[in-house]
Parts: sequence; structure tokens; C-alpha cells
Amino acid sequence: MVVSSGNPFPVSPVARVTDYIRPVPDWAVIETDAFRSAISCARDYRAQVAQVARDFGEESQRASRALAVVGDYGMGKTRLVVEVLRYLHHERLDSHRIIALSAAGSDFVDLYLQFLKLLADPDHRSQLRHLVTECFRDVVVDHLRGSTLTSQVADHLHDSDIDVISVVENLGLPQAALLERLRADLIDEVGDDDMGTALAALIEPAMRDHVWRWLEGGATSPPLRERKIIGPIATPRRALVAMAALVRLYRSRGWSLTLAIDEMHLLLDERRAAGSPDAPETDQPPESDPRAEEADPEGVPVDHQIPRLFKRFLEDMIGPGGAAGETFIIMSGLPDLLHLIPADVAERISTTVTMTPFDEGRTRDLIRTFLSVERLNEGCPAEGRGGWRDGIRPFDEATLADIVRFTGGQVRRILLLCRSAYQAVAKDEDVGLDVLRRVAHEQLSYVEVRDTFQTAWQLFGEQGWRVEARAGDPADPEGNAAIWLPLPGREETGCLVMFQGPVLDDTDVSAVQERIDSALSSLGTDERGRSAIRVLLVVNGYIARPLQEALQRQVDLTIPYRHRRFTDSLAQAIRHFREELGREVAAAPTVGVVERLEELSTQQSRTQEILNALTESLDQVRSEQQRAAQQPHVEIGSATHVDISVPGLDEAPAGYSRIGYLIGEVHAEIREKAKPQRVRLREAFRHQVYSPTGAVIPTWHTDEAFTQITSSSWRMRTGLLLVLEETLLAFSESVYTVLRASGHDDVAPPRKALRRLCDQFTEVMEHVTRELPVPDAASPVSTTSTAGSHDDFKLMLCRLGDNVFDKIFEDDFRRRW
Repeated sequence: MVVSSGNPFPVSPVARVTDYIRPVPDWAVIETDAFRSAISCARDYRAQVAQVARDFGEESQRASRALAVVGDYGMGKTRLVVEVLRYLHHERLDSHRIIALSAAGSDFVDLYLQFLKLLADPDHRSQLRHLVTECFRDVVVDHLRGSTLTSQVADHLHDSDIDVISVVENLGLPQAALLERLRADLIDEVGDDDMGTALAALIEPAMRDHVWRWLEGGATSPPLRERKIIGPIATPRRALVAMAALVRLYRSRGWSLTLAIDEMHLLLDERRAAGSPDAPETDQPPESDPRAEEADPEGVPVDHQIPRLFKRFLEDMIGPGGAAGETFIIMSGLPDLLHLIPADVAERISTTVTMTPFDEGRTRDLIRTFLSVERLNEGCPAEGRGGWRDGIRPFDEATLADIVRFTGGQVRRILLLCRSAYQAVAKDEDVGLDVLRRVAHEQLSYVEVRDTFQTAWQLFGEQGWRVEARAGDPADPEGNAAIWLPLPGREETGCLVMFQGPVLDDTDVSAVQERIDSALSSLGTDERGRSAIRVLLVVNGYIARPLQEALQRQVDLTIPYRHRRFTDSLAQAIRHFREELGREVAAAPTVGVVERLEELSTQQSRTQEILNALTESLDQVRSEQQRAAQQPHVEIGSATHVDISVPGLDEAPAGYSRIGYLIGEVHAEIREKAKPQRVRLREAFRHQVYSPTGAVIPTWHTDEAFTQITSSSWRMRTGLLLVLEETLLAFSESVYTVLRASGHDDVAPPRKALRRLCDQFTEVMEHVTRELPVPDAASPVSTTSTAGSHDDFKLMLCRLGDNVFDKIFEDDFRRRW
């Protein structure tokens, strides 16, 4: 959470589960009932861990603790988890490790890699190796106690820190047999042959690098294959087994673990299609060769036992057992999280905390806490206006209800709204209702209403539905137009789609109601004809739940705008209502057939338009290629002609030419930006050498070029441009591979895989372009690059991922139809 100078409210009130390690928190804590309940659960766990440390080595049967934190987005779930972890972190418990993971954008393999990185990173590898060594010590001690001649040596080895490996070597003990005994014991302890074998191999120095690479998801090396370890940890099944094995090993040696998984619903929800979480156990033993069911010949996971395997993993974490160490699992997610967990496991969750919206009282406490912390830091006096005891000024008690209504009591929205409102007033002014309304409308609108109108208009045309603009001009930036979709042959029956910004109070509700009445009047609809019309309201931003209920009399369905799901949700809703109205007003059996024929006719016309436009574009591309082929050298700058080979883009898959054109444009722009760098390099080493044009390059020109290429900003820009180009090439290759793999006419591209690729590309672009220096305006070969064009270039790169994702499914629709 980042707080800027002069504004006590955070710029980005988004917590990360790893924030618990910060020595000084930069957030405020409001002690709600949820907070107290979660900390109480953590205290009980702390007492259990302390008892384990005292009673280590004694047999016991205890059920470890589990905490579930559920609530809607922005309610502070992650922040509460951070507070619990922070409490345990500062307790400095003996033999205790905290592993904090985020499931956002992850699958079970990613989660395992996060787990391993935190549990056994390079700084903690020696700890894991030490646990295995202690297991080996037990094996050697047990072997020595088998003879009266070595029993005293066994006792001394058991009670000391003598290197067990050197003892084995000095006494000439059968090392191979002892290592095989260790392997068998570890397999029995961790519950998996491969993990037991790999962990036992950590005793041998020559095998350690092979084992670490395999544990980190790498391929199985020949030495590991000789030990019957086949295949990497690259499937959900093997990842879950590996995590459970490491947990069991640590617990068996007296270590207690706290495992926190944030956004856990993301992992479970995507596995619902794999089978019921409560499916009964089969009689098939889990040891039956799992490798045959992990992947198909193409390497795509086809494991259909994930729910059962994840259930076993949770049982290992929170079920009763005889392990010496304790475990505390903390799960956070949306309200349906507990329904996604197997029922018999959910019953063992000791504490469930539900995050509820803030009311006026909690909102007051939240605002006052942030303001008082800021004033204390600035050295303000306790009393008087602006003092740290000055209540919630510049906010007003009378507007607290409005803040709660505008934000729905969601903590994240409250903080964002308060930050913007605080920034919008002068130092001695108060934040009034008019300021709150204006800021809320600006902040809670996700896109312009006009853009949503145009997206819907294009969607309806692609579906082949006849559309009409009503109640306003579609080009109006205020977006007051509505879209009317009549049924074929039934002009008075259909769907009316309205578009609206945030609905924050009764004033907005009244405005929406008036617009709906006006639009219905333009259709000539009376009260009797209202039943033949379905009204859909698309809200670009936030709509408070009580206000949504107030609109139910006039609105059949409210659709909040969500970028990734908007078109799918809107198309599905319109299709449902059209079918419903068609059944109600059908006068003859042929009505549905006529409607479908009209849709197909419209789609065919649009397809022909697209084909004509595509043919024209291809002709232009061919003409440009022919002109380029006649010009072997490209002029760059004012003094040199250079022929530079650069990496090329793969051809886009059939049916996705617009994506290829989009990526190709960006690639060409990167190459254009990099031309001055390439030219400057060549100029620096062409001192008194004839250029391709026959002219002699003057000495001053090469000296200037050499001076420039040795500057740090020039090297930074050159390197980052290369990174940008290689990243774009890798991104396009991956996208095209996914599209070709799903290139069947009846198969849509996988949304999740493509969304993840595009999001990863955007993240890389944002990081790299943030460091990209502005080109040197004084350079004779970079005069085409200005500060404005530099910013446009960065913006184009950062938006490419989302643009490609959107175009993929537009092209897929055209391809399949």
C-alpha cells in the first residue's frame, strides 16, 4: 500500500499476502469482529506450537488449525490474512516457518513452485538438507544399536552434532545399504516414491544439483532416471503430492508450518469441471502408477483426480495425526470458497471469518485512523483544526452515509474515494456531498459510456440482430442513446438496451427512470405493451445494491460493465430474452425459422464485407512488399544507408490475419525505434571508411557516434529495445501456437491460456518501458523521435496485450461463422 506525500490515503489500497514481513506497516488496522476472531485463532495456534516445542518427541494426536477468510472483492480479506501472519511472525516461534502464497493467476504447479521457493530457497536449502541428514542419523543410529559393540557409539551419535556421513565413512559402515534404508523410510514418511527417492539423494553431494533442478520443475536427469524417477513435477497431481511430501517431512522433524493461500477460490473454481469435490473415494490404491494418467502424448495434463488429490492435501494439513509439528492453514477467497472445498474437510475448519461491508461507524474509524496517523507524522498539535484529534475533517459526519452508499461499504473503494476527494479540495475546505458525487462518478466509471455503446452495437451486428439507435445520438459523449433490438416481424416486441454511468444515489436513479420512460415512449409503448419489452441496463461503473433494487420495477436485468466478460454476458442475456419473447408472442411455428434466416442473412452480408476489406488490405500489403523488394537499402538519418537483418515474425494462423497485422505494426515500430541505434553503432566504427553510397564519413561524425554509444543512457535504450523486440517475438510465437492448437472449426481458443499470456506480456511491457530512456534529441539519427512519440510508443506496447486478446475472439467469431 503506497501513500503519497500530503495525502493520508493510499494510492493503491491493494494488499499482498507477503506484506507481513515489512518491519513497519504502512496501513491502518481497524479492530472489527472479523479481526478479533482471526487473531484469536492465531493465538490458539501459537499456544499449540509452544506446547509442541516443549513436548517434542512425545506421541500425540492433535488436529491442526485452519482459518477461512471469505468475502467479496475489496473487503480486506488479504489485509486480514497479512495481520494474522504478521502477528505470528513477530512471535518468533521456535521451529516455525510461514509460507504465504497467492493463487491469483496460478494453477497448482505454479502454487507448488511458489511453495518450494519460500520453503527451500537458496538460503534455506541447507535446512531441508539438514532435515534429511537427521533422518539419515536416525537410520545410522538404529543400525549401530543392533550390535553391543557399537551401541555406545550409537548413543553418542544420537546425542551429538557429529557429522553422520563422516561416521559412516570412518567406521566402514555399508553406506549403500544405509542409503537404501533411508530411501525406504522417507518414502514411508512422505507418502510418495519419487519424492522419497529424491530427498534421500540429497545426502550424496554429486546428486544435489540434479535433485534441486527436478524439485524446481526441471526435467529428470539421467542419474535420477536410474533411480526410477520419471518425469518432472509439471502436472497438478505431482505438484500436490510434492507439496504434501515436504509438509510431512517438516512436521515429522518437529517443525510447525503456517501455510496461507490467498485467492484460493481461483484454484478450486477452475477444477469444478474435473469432478465433484465430494466424489466418493475409489477402491483404486493411490500408489497405482500415476504417470499414465498425468499427460497425453502432447504433454497436456489430463488428470481427472484433482479434487480428490486436493482433498487429501488439505486432510494432510488440517487432519489429526501423529506428526510432531503443527500446521496452520489460512485460506482466503470469495464467499463460495467453502462450497468448493470438500464438505468433510470444510467441517474441520476451526474458524471461518466473513468480511462484511463497512457501515458508517467503521467508515468513520477508518477515515479518522488514516488522518490521525498522517497528522502525527507531520507533527501536528493534538487539538484545534487540523490537529490529530480533529475528528474526520475535512470530511463531514453528514456525508458518511453517502460515502457508504457510493462505495457499497467496500474498504478499497472507500479509501480510493477518500483519497480523490481529499485531493480535490483546498487545504482549509471541507469535502461536501457535491465533491463526493463528482469524484465518485469520475473514479467509479471504468470506460466511457459511448465506448460501451459502440462495443454493444458491434456485438449485435456480428450476431446478425437488427438494431436501431433510440433516445439520443450514438455519438453523444454522454452516452444517452439506447439500442432497440426488435424481433423479426414484431416491431413492438424486443429488447431495449440502455447505457449508464455509475448509479450512486437517488438522483441517478431518477435520471435512469426518466430515460427509460422516454425511450419506451419513443417506441410507442403503453402499459399493456410493456410486457413485450425487456429492458437491460448496462452500468459503466459501480451501482449500489439498494439502488439496483430500486430499479427492478423498470429494469429486467442490470449488467455491470466488466471488460473481460462484458460481450459474453450481454450476448447471452439478449439471446435469452429474445428466445423468451419469441415463445410468448409466436403466432406460427415458422416465426423462429424466419428470425434465424434473417440473422444468417445479416451475418452473411457482414462476412462478405469483411472478406472484401481483407482482400483490399492484402492487395495493399502485396504492393508494399513489391516496392520494398525494389529498394535493397533503407535510408536512415542523413548520412548513411544501412542494410540490417532483423528477426522476422511468424505468419499468423489462418483466420487471424488481423492479429498478425496488429502485432506486425508494433514490431515494425520497434524496428523503426531501433534503427538509430544500429546505425550509430556502425558509424562509430567506420572512421575514414567508404559508406555504401561512396561518401567518406567525416572524422567528427564517427567521434560523435563513438561518444554516444559509450553513454549509459544509450546502452540502456539499445538493450531495452532488443528486449522489447525479443519479447514481442516470443509473445507472438506463443499466441500463434495456442491458436493453431485450437484451430478446429468447432473449438474456440482457450480463454484462460490466452488471457494469461496477454497479461504476462503486458506486465513485462509495463516494467521494461518504465525504464526505457527518451532518445537523444541531439542525435542526427533520432530526430524522428520526440518526447510525445516516445510516450505514444510506450502506450502502444502496454496496450498490445489487451488489444490482441480482444481481436482474437472477434476473429474467432468471424472464422467460425
